[in-house]
Amino acid sequence: MIPGQKVLIHGAAGGVGSFAVQLAKSGGLLVARTCGTANVAYVRTLGADRVIDYKTEDVSRAVRDWSTEGVDVVLDSVGPAAVPKALDMLRPGGRLINILTATADGDIEGNRKEAERRGLRKITTIINFDRAWDSMREITQLIDGGLVRVPPVDVLPLEDVARAHQMIDTGKVRGKLVLKVAELCG
Repeated sequence: MIPGQKVLIHGAAGGVGSFAVQLAKSGGLLVARTCGTANVAYVRTLGADRVIDYKTEDVSRAVRDWSTEGVDVVLDSVGPAAVPKALDMLRPGGRLINILTATADGDIEGNRKEAERRGLRKITTIINFDRAWDSMREITQLIDGGLVRVPPVDVLPLEDVARAHQMIDTGKVRGKLVLKVAELCG
């Protein structure tokens, strides 16, 4: 992307979204981000051009008010059902990026065809660790240099797996959620 372009990051309080916001800002992008009411203050600390509280605001309208021509990219780290009008928020030639989730990802192929019909691109992605090493080194340098902060990490014991799933399903996770399987150092 080119500095000055506009991106909407949906799910900005989660682990992926927290990093995405900071990386976009460090690249000179203008960033709108969505989160629930409880996370608005946290997301603002990540650097906000526009924070949209999806519980109290119509996301599509807020994006159009912020960027009347639409945004260059919508990054959805929550799941397509959470951003039902994502294609409508893009400017001509824009890109919708869905990161596959543990929740229902909807009609991926149908959404891709609809994007193509409109002259847009829909990218569905999963992590390819074989190709990620250079990017991970760059991110590590940004963290070490203090330009990017690691989002909060909540660690739950393995026996709390049901509670962890409930937290994820209800969007009650800020940053990352980790299940502790065993004590490795004693």
